[in-house]
Amino acid sequence: MNKNKVSSRPWSVLLWVYLIILFASGYIAFFYFEQNPASMFDVTTVQLMEKNVETFFFEALEVESKAHEKKRDLAFQTFNVVLGAILGFLSASSSTLFERSKSSAEAKDNLT
Repeated sequence: MNKNKVSSRPWSVLLWVYLIILFASGYIAFFYFEQNPASMFDVTTVQLMEKNVETFFFEALEVESKAHEKKRDLAFQTFNVVLGAILGFLSASSSTLFERSKSSAEAKDNLT
């Protein structure tokens, strides 16, 4: 049984999982534009409100706007974390591969 073939299956499964998470978080961070709820209100409705209701309404819109901004920041941060994880995984995989090929070349030199 080929040793490289056995170890390549978990590696490729893990790589695919990382890529799926990377693309999903990238889509949410960069292409999924949820409408900011603070920008979806009717000005005529605000003009008809009483003063205390209007104050409450604008405070609620401000809170919703900040929550929306935090959600977007979280999506960008998630993308950055997943990108760092996949780059670390690929770096560790490549260094392991190079070390394995180097040790096998040294073993061949020792045999001759």
